Amino acid sequence: KRSAKEGKKLLEQLKVGRKQLQHLSQQLVELQETERRELARELHDKVGQSLTALLINLKIIQNLLPEEARKRVSTRIDDSRKLVEETVVCIRDVMARLRPPVLDDYGLLAAVRWYDKQFMERTGIVMEVRGEEFNPRLPLEKETALFRIVQEAINNVAKHAKASQVTLTLESGDEKCRLTIEDDGVGFDSKAHHQPGRRPEWGIINMRERVEAIGGEFHIETATGKGTKIILEVPRTK
Repeated sequence: KRSAKEGKKLLEQLKVGRKQLQHLSQQLVELQETERRELARELHDKVGQSLTALLINLKIIQNLLPEEARKRVSTRIDDSRKLVEETVVCIRDVMARLRPPVLDDYGLLAAVRWYDKQFMERTGIVMEVRGEEFNPRLPLEKETALFRIVQEAINNVAKHAKASQVTLTLESGDEKCRLTIEDDGVGFDSKAHHQPGRRPEWGIINMRERVEAIGGEFHIETATGKGTKIILEVPRTK
C-alpha cells in the first residue's frame, strides 16, 4: 500500500513537473518570437530606411554631376546603386524569415502560402496548400506556433523525406482546428526511433512540444516507403 501511495505521489509530481516545463517552454517561445519581431522592426525602421535614403542620395548626386564628370563616374554610381538595391532585398528576406509580416496581417493560411512559394523555389518540391483561413482566427501565439511547426516539418521533408510533393491542409471546426502536413516520401519506422540507443528525433520532439504548449495534440502516421503524415489539432480556446 505504501509503495502504491508513493508511486501515485511520484506520478502526480511528474505531471506537475511536466506542466511546469510546458509553461516554461511556451514562455521561452514567446520571448523568442518577441525578439524576432523587434529585430525585424529594427531592420525595417533603421537599416531599411537608411538604405532607401542612400539610394535616393546616389540618384541625386548622379543627376547633379556635370555631363563630363557623370560619364566618368556613372558606371561606379550605377554599380553602387545596384549593390544597395541587392542589400535592401537581402534585408527584406531576413526580415521575412525572422517574422513574416503576412502572418500578423492576414493569418496562418496566407503565411503558409507565402512560405510554400519560397519552399518550392528553393527545393523544387511541389507543395499544395488546401483549405481556408481559420474563421475566426486563432490567437496570434497559436498561429505563430503552427507556422513554426510547418517550417520545421517542411524543412524535415526537404532534408530527409526524398519527397516530390507535400500537401498541407487547414480545417476549421467549432471547437478545434486541424492542420495536416503530408508528403509522399520514403517515410520511416516510427517504432524503431523509440528503441534504446537510437538518436532522438529532435525535429519531431520540438514540433510535439510546440503544439502541446498551446494545448494541442500531435499525431504522426508513417511507415517505411509510405510517406509521412503529421496531424496537429488545436483547441480554439485556451
